[in-house]
Amino acid sequence: MSKTLWEEVRPFFSYLLDRHRFRKTEGVYDPANFGDALMVIRSNELALRFVRDRGQVFVDIGPGFNGDDWHNLQYVLEFLASNGLPASPSSAWDLEKLGSELKAKYEGVRDIFQRGNYSSVKKDLKRFENAKSEEMIRSLLPSD
Repeated sequence: MSKTLWEEVRPFFSYLLDRHRFRKTEGVYDPANFGDALMVIRSNELALRFVRDRGQVFVDIGPGFNGDDWHNLQYVLEFLASNGLPASPSSAWDLEKLGSELKAKYEGVRDIFQRGNYSSVKKDLKRFENAKSEEMIRSLLPSD
């Protein structure tokens, strides 16, 4: 029997429930479609969305006060590390690295998504995410 989505991500993100009072607020599982699943855990500060699609797990993060504003967790962590400077090439991070980087930088990530800060940082974060997405597309296309 395959793992549930929570069983797959728990080793890397359970500290959020233990230390930061996150709770599971949504969950959908579709065994007919390759075990695709969606799960959201949320606190008053942050929300994380885990999506398993055809065996790959994607992790998004957003403010705890807005349930529909999601950002790629890896990009948010890179944005924080780069102080919003232009994106540099990077490879995809696995769940272990995402979990450990979020744990190490939790306060900085939380600060980005605080109600008072988020509106002023959101535009720069979106610009950074767009640059990362364009970089990824360029890396997939053959060069001339």
